[in-house]
Amino acid sequence: MRKHQVQRGFNVKKLEHEANLSYRRPKQIRDNSPLPVPPVYKEKSLDNQASIMTGNSLITLAVVAASLVAVQCMSKPDFCGKYDCPPFDTQKFDGYELRSYGETKWVGTSKVSASSDNASNGMFMKLFQYIQGANSEGKRIKMTVPVATKVQALGGGQFKYTMMFYVPGANPPTPNDSDVEIITMPARDVYVRTFYKWFFMAENSEFVSETDELRTTLDSNGEQYDVSSYYQVGYTSPFWPLRKHHEVWLDRA
Repeated sequence: MRKHQVQRGFNVKKLEHEANLSYRRPKQIRDNSPLPVPPVYKEKSLDNQASIMTGNSLITLAVVAASLVAVQCMSKPDFCGKYDCPPFDTQKFDGYELRSYGETKWVGTSKVSASSDNASNGMFMKLFQYIQGANSEGKRIKMTVPVATKVQALGGGQFKYTMMFYVPGANPPTPNDSDVEIITMPARDVYVRTFYKWFFMAENSEFVSETDELRTTLDSNGEQYDVSSYYQVGYTSPFWPLRKHHEVWLDRA
């Protein structure tokens, strides 16, 4: 019985020999040559590391802040929607705001009428044909906002209405229609009153009423403005079914 157990037992020496064969020591150890020494890096002090991290953090914050300011300056107002619109700076007051516009280009056409309700359709189509390619370059121009109509009293219940589309760029193509012209608006300050209407576009009488409200407010604040004209301004497509953004403008004197 003991002999049977010895035969089934482990041969320790054989196992040690097989283990030595399967494990190959590194060449340096087999040759007794020195092991390579890992490179030694000079450890920076904690104060130095903190200083570097603080400097990097300040630079990062400065870059992010500058980027945010740049984006804010270049951002267009929400009410412009997907359309290009002229950029401006603004100061807001109770019941109105004062905007500063740089020089801008517009394409416009005029008509004399007792009401903008009667004049607007024909003028709009002339301007729409211009941006559809009725110009010296045959160039299609994307629709922009706002559609602004300058109103000037002529007397006898008649007004001159000049409807304008904003045109981005310094050199817009010349209109083919002699009734349509390129208008350069100089840098200027504009008093603005905003109002909204649901479902339908504002009518001429509503623009007149809002302009009177703006004049009253400016008069009470001692502000000076151009009394010879005002602007009826729309930012929303007539096909938009919900709230529409309208404004009236008075040039600052």
